[in-house]
Amino acid sequence: MKRLRQARKRCRLRRSRVNVAEYVRLRKEVVEAVKKAEQEWWLEECDKIVGASQREKWKIINYLTNQAGITKVQPIKKPINGDVVYLFEDEEIKVELEDYHIRRTYMKQNEV
Repeated sequence: MKRLRQARKRCRLRRSRVNVAEYVRLRKEVVEAVKKAEQEWWLEECDKIVGASQREKWKIINYLTNQAGITKVQPIKKPINGDVVYLFEDEEIKVELEDYHIRRTYMKQNEV
């Protein structure tokens, strides 16, 4: 990587056939090395699955397949007449957020 950065700088400052050819050669070399390292890492992670518990296996599989943990919508806590009420339903949450962000802003603009 260090040699590639130096070659890129050299190529940018003094563009010649030799410098460009050296830069292209080093870039291909680095790309191949990175792909090889990534493949080796992938195989090492797959080998970990064999000895892992059932829970760990799924964590590894989700990690390797880039599946992010799906976070659910958190309930909204709303005080009503001194009592605390939690809103769980999507429609209730949607109406509450619209009331707070849209209708409240609209009401303040009309009052002025």
